[in-house]
Amino acid sequence: GREIELKKQLHSQEEYARQHLETLVTERTEALLASSRELRALVDNLPVNSVRLDLEYRVVFHSPQFEINTGFAPDGLLGRKLDDLARDGNPHAARLEMLMRQCMESGAPVEADIKLDTPNGPRIHQIRIVLERDISGIPQGLLAVSMDITERRQGEAWLALMSFAMNQVLESALLIDAQANIIFANRGASDMLGYAPEQLQRMNLADLRQDFDPQQWADHWRELQQHGNLSYETVNRHRNGQERHVEVNATYFEMDGQGYDLALGRNISERKQLESARESALLEAERLARTRSEFLANMSHEIRTPLNAVLGIAQLGARSNRGRKVQAQFVSILDAGQLLLGLIDDILDFSKIDAGKLSLEQGQVVLGDLVEQAVELSAVRAIAKGRVIQVLDAPVFPGQ
Repeated sequence: GREIELKKQLHSQEEYARQHLETLVTERTEALLASSRELRALVDNLPVNSVRLDLEYRVVFHSPQFEINTGFAPDGLLGRKLDDLARDGNPHAARLEMLMRQCMESGAPVEADIKLDTPNGPRIHQIRIVLERDISGIPQGLLAVSMDITERRQGEAWLALMSFAMNQVLESALLIDAQANIIFANRGASDMLGYAPEQLQRMNLADLRQDFDPQQWADHWRELQQHGNLSYETVNRHRNGQERHVEVNATYFEMDGQGYDLALGRNISERKQLESARESALLEAERLARTRSEFLANMSHEIRTPLNAVLGIAQLGARSNRGRKVQAQFVSILDAGQLLLGLIDDILDFSKIDAGKLSLEQGQVVLGDLVEQAVELSAVRAIAKGRVIQVLDAPVFPGQ
């Protein structure tokens, strides 16, 4: 009787263990199924294409996006080989199979850009293929995942085009952010500053301008935002330490909520040197003009003093010898002295012209007397050379 009782207890325990195990398996199975459904829902809603193939390149799983973006028929995709799909006329099957084989042969992940003809038009996808292995390292299949990178590639192409265009500009071009960091530099900026474009793109304006003031830059940025365009002159420092005077035309624009300053600069160092040399030459010319004027004024004064004494003696001689032949000689001395005084006054007039102080006077002049004085001054020298000077009055010669 005791043996029968033990058998009943063992049977009861076995039944309890079996039911508990069945419950546990059921719960685990339901949990796995729920996780699988959640995983499938997650995969179905991911904005990526995914496809899994066995070692014979037969499709065993794919996401809805893969079906949509590649144009494969949804009812005939699972269980089909890629070469069969290629023979059906799908343009992407052959390219995908080639990449799969490359991954299989190398055992390493394969990445490539492929162009897909989707319902939304041609799109560029970046695909990554990996060889799946079990815990022993034995290959089990291939998994391919791709993502639409059309906008990114278009942006990169646009940036490359803009970079090419800016590098054709002879002027310096710097793209600067609000913190004065240099985002882009063309070859013109590289030539002007002595740094490679890649070096400039890791620099700040403070590295190029010795007198850079963060507060002044903040004020400049606000003014540029307000007006949109500014022109100014600044001094940049070349890599060798020399200064480069630059005329800058700055333009403000925004992209993706970020503000930028496109600064086009022209090297005006030679112009500044010419302006400095011209200013120095002008100052030197003004100094020489002042020196000349002072010299002429002093010389005229020094000549006028003894000449006045000679004229005074000649005047006394003419008065004391009236009616005598020698009187005419004293008169000639007076006329010549007066003419010489006139020349001295003309020299002073030149100095007044240089100083901007010349004043003109209106008055009557007897032309005949002027001609006679000129003849008398030259007559003595003409006679010494055996020549005679004659003056003939024209009937229409004005008296004054």
